[in-house]
Amino acid sequence: MLQTVTAANAVDKIYNTKSITLPNAMQVVVVENHRTPAVTHMVWYKIGGADEVMGHSGLAHYLEHLMFKGTGLVAAGDFSKKVKSWGGNDNAFTSWDFTAYFQTVPKDKLESVMIMESDRMKNLSFDDAEALIERDVVIQERKQRTDSNPSAQLGEAMRAALFVNHPYARPIIGWDQELQELTPAAARDFYKTYYAPKNAILLVSGDVDAKDVFELAARTYGQINNDGAKTRPDWPEVPTIYGQTTLTHTHPSVKQAMWRKLYRVPGMAKDYKQALAFALTDELIGGNTGRLYQALAVDDPIVSAASFSYGGIAVDDSTVSIGVTPLDGVTWEQVDKAVDAVLQDVADNGVTSEELAKAVARIQDESVYERDSLTGPAMMVGYQLVSGLSLEQVEGWARDIENVTPEDIQETVRTYLLPGAAGYHAVTAHLLPQAE
Repeated sequence: MLQTVTAANAVDKIYNTKSITLPNAMQVVVVENHRTPAVTHMVWYKIGGADEVMGHSGLAHYLEHLMFKGTGLVAAGDFSKKVKSWGGNDNAFTSWDFTAYFQTVPKDKLESVMIMESDRMKNLSFDDAEALIERDVVIQERKQRTDSNPSAQLGEAMRAALFVNHPYARPIIGWDQELQELTPAAARDFYKTYYAPKNAILLVSGDVDAKDVFELAARTYGQINNDGAKTRPDWPEVPTIYGQTTLTHTHPSVKQAMWRKLYRVPGMAKDYKQALAFALTDELIGGNTGRLYQALAVDDPIVSAASFSYGGIAVDDSTVSIGVTPLDGVTWEQVDKAVDAVLQDVADNGVTSEELAKAVARIQDESVYERDSLTGPAMMVGYQLVSGLSLEQVEGWARDIENVTPEDIQETVRTYLLPGAAGYHAVTAHLLPQAE
């Protein structure tokens, strides 16, 4: 018996989702949007780069590539060809916490993509020679995205220093030397261990009736059993890191020096209330109208660009990232002091109720625009659910953010963003042109 569950307080819901859980423990969530006769269909696996065995970095992303190599029902490469022939598009992506597969198609092709996607959840088949060729594709992808990009190289090093002894320290694409050693057998084992209904969430957004989608899901995904599949392993805690960590990276292609700082802070699933305060702190300090840019680039210019962003959605800890581009002649010490001065001012003097109310309104407006798109709801609802939020939190965060006070913003900055604070964990980095 399938029971439909909806989040409470329909007036306050962002997406008006409807959800069931199939007997095999797969969650199915539907966002009805009848503006255009199309649907976005997504399957989110609660398995990603952080769930790889040590020494197998990049395996989750490698398997994402191999998922397009066919089954007994759909030949290698034909999945995307079929979707394209229907006038649709498809793709996939991997993060530390998840791997997701999506298709956007005319609504009359929804059952077809459900049949194909549910088929490759259970029946993926690839030969070793083909898999090794695809491994070379992944290696080339790393060369293009990271090995030839000094900013990406620095970001990789910063995460490795910030998330010591934790799988978030590994790059999603994988370390180069470990990619060289990945095997088709390891990919098959990872697939058999984790790709199962109990580790998956189905999101369908578009011109559909939820009841019809639930029936389709029961006929397709509902027929798959879990066959002893495992849920993700426990991750270790990040140990206490003593002292201050500063990294310097030089590269011949760098033309303009950059100062960056990455803080480790609670993610939304780990501390929901704190994450809401961080989201508003981001809105108040970041952007071209925020405190950081105004202080460093407008009021007393020492930089040409400044950014502040909260990563937010994560199963475990997340990050706050600050980046500035100093003007010629400005020292790293000047930048350090100027950034900390902005944060100290917020910690000491806070923000006004009016500032906070405007920030809340901007965030809520963005959530309304997001709801109106076809693919946006499937992306955002899936992203939040697979990262550990409840459906109530997914639907209600734009309402809950109204409960954040100016004092919460002050306490957030005091606790996590100032050197010496109880929750301060950060890595500073300098990106420099390589000397002749």
